[in-house]
Amino acid sequence: MIELLIAMAIMSIVSVVVVQAFANLGRTFTTQNVASEAQQSLRISTEFMARDIRLAGLDPEKTDNFNILTSTSTTIKFEADKNLNGTLDGDETISYTYNSDTLWFNDGGTTELLQDNIDTFEFSYFDKDGTELTGTIDSTQVSSVGINVTVEYPAGRGDPIVRTYSTMVRCRNIGL
Repeated sequence: MIELLIAMAIMSIVSVVVVQAFANLGRTFTTQNVASEAQQSLRISTEFMARDIRLAGLDPEKTDNFNILTSTSTTIKFEADKNLNGTLDGDETISYTYNSDTLWFNDGGTTELLQDNIDTFEFSYFDKDGTELTGTIDSTQVSSVGINVTVEYPAGRGDPIVRTYSTMVRCRNIGL
């Protein structure tokens, strides 16, 4: 009888250890999946913005119709002759706007959510010498745009996953 009680006690201890191991493994799996999703989503949305910002001011016909229109810490709006026809068409005014914890993309007709779960967001602007432009930005002086984004994703019962991505984008069609 005592042997049976000892065996049951050992089995109980082993069962508790196995259950705890599986619970820890599940938490780790969830945390790693959320971290991967946060990093990938942030990288994709930032690279999407960078690709468009590089086109700011694209004006192959030299019409002077394509410029940066708005340059604040939370919004950039610009024009680019994406179809190279020399005229400003409906989808050639592009803007990115941070609002609360979301980043929105607009191409003159379509507004889409680009990124959510944003903790901090900031555009910064630099002239051709790399000097940061502060205060009220003169969009004609902008040569590069800095993008700094931090996202925070909930990770189940664990601490939230926080990822930051920063990049500098040269507006290759402005100031030529």
